[in-house]
Amino acid sequence: MTQSQVIDDLVSFGLSPLQAEAYVALTRSGRGTPSSIAQTIGISASDVRRVLHSLRRLGLVEVELGRSDYFLAVAPKKALRTLLDAKETELQTLKGQSEPLARLLEDSKRRRGAKDEESFFRLVSGSLVFNRWADAIRRAKARVIKVVPAYTLSTHFRELSDAESSAARRVNVTIVSEITEQNLKIAEQYYRKVPFLHADGLTPSFRYLIIDQSEVFMGGTPPTESIEDHLVIWTNNRVFVDACSTHFESIMRVALDGAKRMEALRRVS
Repeated sequence: MTQSQVIDDLVSFGLSPLQAEAYVALTRSGRGTPSSIAQTIGISASDVRRVLHSLRRLGLVEVELGRSDYFLAVAPKKALRTLLDAKETELQTLKGQSEPLARLLEDSKRRRGAKDEESFFRLVSGSLVFNRWADAIRRAKARVIKVVPAYTLSTHFRELSDAESSAARRVNVTIVSEITEQNLKIAEQYYRKVPFLHADGLTPSFRYLIIDQSEVFMGGTPPTESIEDHLVIWTNNRVFVDACSTHFESIMRVALDGAKRMEALRRVS
């Protein structure tokens, strides 16, 4: 198993990509400082310090007694058990809340008499984001448009590529992301399932998924957050759908075929 696969698996357990990279680096070195880990994973020491403290709160990292700047990784089996326990606790809590919540929502809907054709704005968060995105992609009747930054490419590959590949057999699916040296291997796997385009500088860009030019999911998740912290706004408001479509056309004017971008990166490496 490659390191990128290990990182992806840890992300599926609930860690952010940076948390996963820091934990793997610390596991391999046995102990380390924010500076030494920063050199290994290629980000600033201050960012590493923040990530290590978040891992400590999760119970995956400990601090050496008397040397607060030295961090040690908890044994992998214990760390994974801790993450699984947290997931199981969260799942049991949600199961207990699901039936009464469903009844409450259904009663509220009947009282309000909501109409499907009304213009709505809705907040979608956590793992539900990708469930909603996958459902929207599967029901698309004409076109799927998606713009995502480089740091979420592996998550989108894992969570959405099957739905996108299936949709591409019957509708136009156009995806634009940023292919870098860091995500090249994932990009190659993704491209084999769903060919997509490359554009530079998408991390600060507007991120979204547009379905049939009639509804849009607008992303607002910071680069360092885990899948549980994903946050998007869904709307069928025509002004916002048209604005995203116009923005997409501007990206398309500078986008490159993903295969050509990957070939250029392979030549450099």
